Amino acid sequence: MYESSDDVPPALRPRMIRSARGAIALVFFANGFAYGTWVAHLPLLEARLHLSDGALGIALLFAAIASLVTLPLAGAAIARFGSRGICRVASLAAVGVLVLPYVAPDFGRLLAATYLLGTAFSAMDVSMNAQAVLVELRLGRPVMSSFHGAFSVGGLAGAAAAALLLARGGTASGDTLLASAACELAVFAALGAFVREPAARPAHTKANAAPHRR
Repeated sequence: MYESSDDVPPALRPRMIRSARGAIALVFFANGFAYGTWVAHLPLLEARLHLSDGALGIALLFAAIASLVTLPLAGAAIARFGSRGICRVASLAAVGVLVLPYVAPDFGRLLAATYLLGTAFSAMDVSMNAQAVLVELRLGRPVMSSFHGAFSVGGLAGAAAAALLLARGGTASGDTLLASAACELAVFAALGAFVREPAARPAHTKANAAPHRR
């Protein structure tokens, strides 16, 4: 196959870019679906572990801290290995840890679970946005808002699916496992149409530089 989209014959490029746009939109939708499903079950998590609102807030803060820590690391990994490969690994990790907070037996392990969740979803977010930028550049017009719209629609669909499953006697752990499986199938179906980047850049390039401390 072609090493990058630049190696594709000109006649095939428009069709491949359209396929790539649909594929990355599907990944954004899947990410939103997983997130919407997870958030919709938070009241059950709070009740199961008898958490106060403050304790639940701390658990969610751990996910946010993990996201901030992961952002520059994910960017460096994408610059070295490409967004397609990182999105594959990150999406597998993200849906794999989606259920962990809902099976955590105590508050301490809940914090560890939400930290892992924040790490995985942050890496997936950076990699799918990097891929979206490549698609936008090749299309030659601004389409980023359509990808973020797909995420929002996915979030609504995930929350709606969670409400339906709960109304039918679902559980937080079982529902999130189902959402994980559905999202992983969607992501892996999409990966084949992703834009293939040129050869990886050396590790010392500016793309891998740490942000200024200020």
